[in-house]
Amino acid sequence: MRPDLLAALPLLAGLVACEHALPFGAADARANGPFSTGLPRQVTFRAGPDLEPAWLPDGSGIIYSFARGGADRDRCLAVLPAEGGYVVRTICHVPAARDADSANVLSHPAVGADGQLAYLRETSRVRALTPYNSELVVTTLDGAEPGRVVLTLPYVTGDGQILSGLSHLHWVDARTLVYTAEQLTYPGLVGPTDTVRTPVEVVRVSLTAGSGVASDVPGTAGATSVSPSTANPGTVYITIQGDSVVYAVDLASGLRSPVYALAGAGAASDVQVAGGRLVVLAGGLVRQTGRAGQIFDVDLASGTARQLTQQWDFLYQRPALSPSGVRLVAEGHAVVLDAPFGEGGPVDSLVSKDANLWLHEVP
Repeated sequence: MRPDLLAALPLLAGLVACEHALPFGAADARANGPFSTGLPRQVTFRAGPDLEPAWLPDGSGIIYSFARGGADRDRCLAVLPAEGGYVVRTICHVPAARDADSANVLSHPAVGADGQLAYLRETSRVRALTPYNSELVVTTLDGAEPGRVVLTLPYVTGDGQILSGLSHLHWVDARTLVYTAEQLTYPGLVGPTDTVRTPVEVVRVSLTAGSGVASDVPGTAGATSVSPSTANPGTVYITIQGDSVVYAVDLASGLRSPVYALAGAGAASDVQVAGGRLVVLAGGLVRQTGRAGQIFDVDLASGTARQLTQQWDFLYQRPALSPSGVRLVAEGHAVVLDAPFGEGGPVDSLVSKDANLWLHEVP
């Protein structure tokens, strides 16, 4: 173990012991600076995967989904300070009737400019293959849980498609959400089992007093990620399965125009836009849950791009830009070698499902 990590062990032990003891809405009174000051740096250190980071609208913190541990395999939401440190808030509440003997997963958090919090809440029997309840929830970041359900999955679209999953959830404005809709399948009943996500399209949810109305966004078939434009509220940026081009799409008309092509870098995925910058993944390896690769940074004003990360043994997913565009947080996944058919069998390069969050500077 590296000397700097050995020195951090006492701090990490305190983090593991204390970070989930705080009630919803409470803040940790300890000094809460990052464990190191260099960039890039790791900002979460749990044994389980830390996934799907997003920034608070004022840039003061990072919200993400983490594995709480224990036999029921719950996943909760946590908030970190913007530069890293101790978790200052956890959100784990679910309806009481589901909590005792089930696995409850909160994922894909998104916080709006007015403090509204949206996330996906799924419930299953412990160690079950599929959830028996999946719902899009809206509440407030500092308010009571478990919030109100605005959409229940799966649902059938007007053209007969069954949409059972979502990712890349974002607020467009105080009454509108967008996400990439997916079809989920669960192969491997004989061998290893995993969730396979097939991208379908971008969906817009218009919130009403009691629920939400979902409608597809034209021109987004096969979309693998979506990010609203901070400069033009009626525009979203998308990536499309197998395509190296990032597109801008008008939400009303579906008119699609190319923004940037990652020539020679492979298919683009996981786009996000903030602070006049665009970041996107390209290259790397395909996983059932999406493409893990290296992060490219595009200056929207000049159209210039560069590769922000270049590790050969470490790949990223779900990059998220701070509102100012000067910081970026992403899932960091180790590249591992696996021989699925035993010793001497075919060896494949795979991306670890475990991940910690890494903070990068965007100069």
